[in-house]
Amino acid sequence: MIHVGLDIGYAYLKVSGNGGNWIQPAVVGDENVNAYETGEKINSVSIEGKTWFIGDSAIDQSTTHHYSLEDDKTNLVSTQILAIAGLAYICNPGDNHLNIATGLPYTYAREQKEKLKCILREIHGKNVTITVDGAQKNCTLYIDNLATFIQGQGIIADYLLDDTGVIQNAELTNLEYLIADIGELTVNYLSFRGTKLIANQSSTSQNGIGKVNRVIAERKKIDHFRANMRIRMGKLDATSELKEQAKRITEEINEKSEHDKYLLAGGGADAIGHWVLPENNNKEILQNSQMSQAFGYEKLAKLTWRNVKTG
Repeated sequence: MIHVGLDIGYAYLKVSGNGGNWIQPAVVGDENVNAYETGEKINSVSIEGKTWFIGDSAIDQSTTHHYSLEDDKTNLVSTQILAIAGLAYICNPGDNHLNIATGLPYTYAREQKEKLKCILREIHGKNVTITVDGAQKNCTLYIDNLATFIQGQGIIADYLLDDTGVIQNAELTNLEYLIADIGELTVNYLSFRGTKLIANQSSTSQNGIGKVNRVIAERKKIDHFRANMRIRMGKLDATSELKEQAKRITEEINEKSEHDKYLLAGGGADAIGHWVLPENNNKEILQNSQMSQAFGYEKLAKLTWRNVKTG
């Protein structure tokens, strides 16, 4: 039995479990057989006789790409393929029985969670071949248990729980936290008292860092994934645009009631977190901020199914 944290973001797939973790751009591409002649190591997943390129390999080698920045990811063919790839990556060869914790943005969770569960349940029993960095593995995925959470619950779980899913420091559960989960499309603001969600102070905005990527992409006439990569590598200067985005997020946070601690997470926290709430001494940019959600989902899976025996 493997406890898995699965975070399918608008820009990146993140998965944690079985002692490993993986992050890839949330892009699926059709197989391009000519790419095998380049000498590059192709990341791919084969499902029931069809092969798909995943992540960086899809961006660089596929002629057709599947990804979206639309609100509802549950309508996309890429969502299930990315989930299969992430699960196969952390699984062992052969049969694998999985307890999966995943999540959706606060504003969309109620409407989309049943559709997401259906997509993931369809994976049950699928035989998969995954190739990553030249290493190939065959495995069969059995979904024994599945739970959806609100994005941000994974982050607070990663912050407060140890690796077995137990509270690390009971005193920290008395504090009120505001999480700003800065993603590609959205920023999820989640208010917590300890691990308890405070709904009337929680919301989702459309001020994700991807706005900057799309502006730069249009200006440079490149796709937004390459724009994102070049900005992160320092090859494109987007300092003024990133500062403006941080200012918008700061304004949104300041509209909330005061909290004891402000936790900045998500891929955007690394890029603009130091400009968000610049004068607030109670701000913390989480370590491994981009993976924190997946790490927390894995801890929630361990907590939820601690006494469940499967397989």
